[in-house]
Amino acid sequence: MTASETALLIRMARSAEVIVELGCYKGRSLAAMMLANPKADVYGVDSFGSLKHRGYKGATEAQCRANRKRLGLMPKGLLAMTTDEAAKHFEREIDLLHLDAGHSREEVQADIDNWLPKVKPGGAVVFHDYGKAHKRCLDRPEVKEVVDEWQEHAREWIEVERSGVSIAFRNMLADRGALLVAYGSKAREGAKQAIRSLHEHMPGLPVATVGNESLEIDSDYHIYHPDLDAGARAVKTRMYSLSPFHKTLYLDADCVVVGASMSTFTLLDFFDVVLAIDPNRILSRVSWPALMPAEVDQTVAEIGTAEVQYYNSGVIGFTRNQRNRRFFQNWHTQWLRWGKQDQMALMRALYGYPVRIAPMREQWNTHRKDKARFVYHKHRTVARKGAPG
Repeated sequence: MTASETALLIRMARSAEVIVELGCYKGRSLAAMMLANPKADVYGVDSFGSLKHRGYKGATEAQCRANRKRLGLMPKGLLAMTTDEAAKHFEREIDLLHLDAGHSREEVQADIDNWLPKVKPGGAVVFHDYGKAHKRCLDRPEVKEVVDEWQEHAREWIEVERSGVSIAFRNMLADRGALLVAYGSKAREGAKQAIRSLHEHMPGLPVATVGNESLEIDSDYHIYHPDLDAGARAVKTRMYSLSPFHKTLYLDADCVVVGASMSTFTLLDFFDVVLAIDPNRILSRVSWPALMPAEVDQTVAEIGTAEVQYYNSGVIGFTRNQRNRRFFQNWHTQWLRWGKQDQMALMRALYGYPVRIAPMREQWNTHRKDKARFVYHKHRTVARKGAPG
């Protein structure tokens, strides 16, 4: 497993409370997930037999356990048996399933049939060895063939991330819904107000929240995710991967809905993303002092001009397709370069991976209450100490 494939697995593991890995080998990926999310209950399943048919030695159960012990990690359960046998006894609902066991057509299909029904709605699965490997001897074409056939009929499962020969899918809860990210007491209170306003103006719309604590209010689904940065941008920029909806309305925690806008979801039948144009309109006019000059300069250099449309990122509508999957995954990658505000990373991602944008007027998302027709954005009112401007 390459570094980028391991990174994908780590990102997916952070939002999972029950993790199962089929095919542990020496336990490297198992350890990566446990280190990424120490609170998760992690289970490994492996028969620990010979792997001569795949061109290398298999690992023993003792080796796998010794490697975990060396790191001070103990999985909830390490089941030394075939995945077929383990499936008969495993009864917990799974948040993240990592399939990397048998690679024959029959074995992959059996693991899909036996284990995918155990993944809860909103949960995820990662398949390894999907596509061409970095070494020809590691190519497993049967995996891609079976996964592609499965995906044709499993429309509730949507691809959310891809790296190397790892591909991640999430089990969608509903066709449309709202998503909020909230860390810290101020943000949680702000998110509660946002949800109440959603219920008032868009009744019946499912709501999912992401954070390290659930909200004491009627959100329909809570996604646990550890707190990674003061501004919560590490999680925000992964909204595409985390959302359990086919069409998503993302709201910052400092937003208040003041009017209905179900037309946002209608627009997503024709566009990839719905964004409000910033009052400054053009990147060259932006003078927000909290932006990092070095990042702004680098963004302009990479785009090639500052005379481009500038968008707000506090309210975003998006649908599911490959353009969006690539764009949103790149937004997170771009954010990691500076790790502060998300706006410049958004601009670079839009330039590198263009999507079809429905540009909304300022009234759709504005910090001016008298102008708001959909969302009044109370900018910076829920920020924590240390959060970027």
